[in-house]
Amino acid sequence: MSYNIRHGKGIDDVLDLSRSAKIIKSYKPDICALQEVDNFCLRSDSIGQTDYFTQQTLMTGTFGGFMKFQGGEYGIATLSLKPLIYTNVLQLPDGKHEPRTSIVHEVQISNEHNIIFANVHFDWISGKEGDLNRLSQAKALTE
Repeated sequence: MSYNIRHGKGIDDVLDLSRSAKIIKSYKPDICALQEVDNFCLRSDSIGQTDYFTQQTLMTGTFGGFMKFQGGEYGIATLSLKPLIYTNVLQLPDGKHEPRTSIVHEVQISNEHNIIFANVHFDWISGKEGDLNRLSQAKALTE
């Protein structure tokens, strides 16, 4: 599952992480990539959102910050029910307005099989500049 939580703020502009947690639990994913996650930022009541989701979903959580923001960090997080064998937070080429990272995991999906899982939030701007930024970020990730 991939889910842009917008730091917990819904399209109605109400900050309520419980709604996002409820959606994640309803889909019962083995692995969930979260984008736009706050880690102790003022705008989201200075809580560790990754920790919140791990408690609510009973999944293991990994946070990958890409910038300092409002007293904390802003970035992405991965939740997993499966064992995480290896985790690496990779710096990607910056977007137009923000730096970017990817969290790459080796995940044990069975006793005999592991997969590589990459959580990423490429640059969001439109047009040729955005296309070039996303391509640059994708190339860095695959390398």
